[in-house]
Amino acid sequence: MRSIILTSLTVLLLFGCVNYSEKNSGIETVDFKRVSMKPFSQAETLDIIAASLQIPLHFTDDMYLKRIDIIKTYDKKFYIADGFFRSANFIVFDSNGMPISTVGSRGNGPGEYINISDFDIDKNGYIHLVDGNRDCLLIFNSGYKYVETKKLPFDVDLIKCLDDGNYLLALSSWNTGEYENDMLVIADKELNVIESVVKHDKSIVDNNFRLSKSGFAEAFGKIFFKQANIDDIVYVLNRSGHLDLVYYFDFGSAKVPHDYRKNLEPHYETKTLHNYRTLADFAIVNENYALGTIWDKGMGKCFLLTRSDRTMYEKPILQPDDSSEKFG
Repeated sequence: MRSIILTSLTVLLLFGCVNYSEKNSGIETVDFKRVSMKPFSQAETLDIIAASLQIPLHFTDDMYLKRIDIIKTYDKKFYIADGFFRSANFIVFDSNGMPISTVGSRGNGPGEYINISDFDIDKNGYIHLVDGNRDCLLIFNSGYKYVETKKLPFDVDLIKCLDDGNYLLALSSWNTGEYENDMLVIADKELNVIESVVKHDKSIVDNNFRLSKSGFAEAFGKIFFKQANIDDIVYVLNRSGHLDLVYYFDFGSAKVPHDYRKNLEPHYETKTLHNYRTLADFAIVNENYALGTIWDKGMGKCFLLTRSDRTMYEKPILQPDDSSEKFG
């Protein structure tokens, strides 16, 4: 019997007329001090956000996700993964939300994974999947068939397939050895590091508790990266993986104190951390706007900031026990 579960997918897109200015690598401040807050619904009057698109995801008995951790689009399809090691699964859906195929399966054999830390799709439609439990990279072809497995020489949080065939990799802050201080590296197809792009600041690293997640986002032909540890920074890279610009989010008096950052958990448990703001899962920025997610004094929120007048259009992020999940 066919079983169908509906999950709402909300896609928010900046209009293409909002451009990104090409700049030399440097630091630019996004002023987040004394922002005025308005409901996100009012941002629709700005004519910079496309209409919300909600697509029901249909599941069958043999193609089913218990949760949604990673979602990417390619060639008018949705690639969606449950990354949790107890229920890891990966399904490709068409533009109407109908399941097309699973990708690999849970296990320890060829084409199998224990957990899905991240994945990306290259320009030829090949899927590159990081299994963080087994520290390996699995590759599937454009027909979703297993091709090969490569052993990772370091712990990887995120992967981005670059236009030249290389990888941009976000390395875990708990790496030891040769690459223990590297946050972002460019690696070739054999996972040899070509270049270190950004280093970790070990003075703000808490490997035992994360308030936010690291994330890649793409817009305006650029790659935007925010690391898991709190540093209030968004890195902008070109499609070859090289750093173009750094945006520093200035939260003023709401900035998380530096001495909190290396040991967040006690401040979270006592709710002293709830007095502050920091970036959460992702952010994209240009000269006029910033769009992303934020930890705002104890609550996760989606936000759109108009930089000229420091107006923050906000909406709470739905909690896991809500009846549907929405992705901004």
